[in-house]
Amino acid sequence: MFILRSARARLLAAALAACAGVKAQALVLSIAGNVSLTINTVNSVGGGLADDTDSTTYSVTNVLGTKKLVGRLNTAMPAHVTLKMQVAAPSGASSSGQVSLTASNQDLVTGIGLVTQSGLPITFTLSATVQAAVVTAGTRTVTLTLVDAP
Repeated sequence: MFILRSARARLLAAALAACAGVKAQALVLSIAGNVSLTINTVNSVGGGLADDTDSTTYSVTNVLGTKKLVGRLNTAMPAHVTLKMQVAAPSGASSSGQVSLTASNQDLVTGIGLVTQSGLPITFTLSATVQAAVVTAGTRTVTLTLVDAP
């Protein structure tokens, strides 16, 4: 059995930029809640393990030019266990679809322009193959960051 708990998937980017004589501008990304995933059932004899999914939403405000949303885990998943994340794109941006998270940044949404939008869905899927055998329950933190897009 493996459990993933994302303790409020960490506030990803909260940046304020101020220019002389110009009102402060904001870049804010916030997550609505935690997710908890457990794999402990088998689809059928020889059918492999059943995936588990959970979801939450996020809000984004960007008034600082084109950005992209990247995500990573604080530590790699155990062998034969995968955490995938699908993040809906705000208006005008593009989602990368379902992305396998690693301990390195992965592009989740690209082309985020000037936007303020809330209630955007995030779906997590935890998968394990039968080769994962028995995995000790654990916790992973997903860090999302808004970064400048090239």
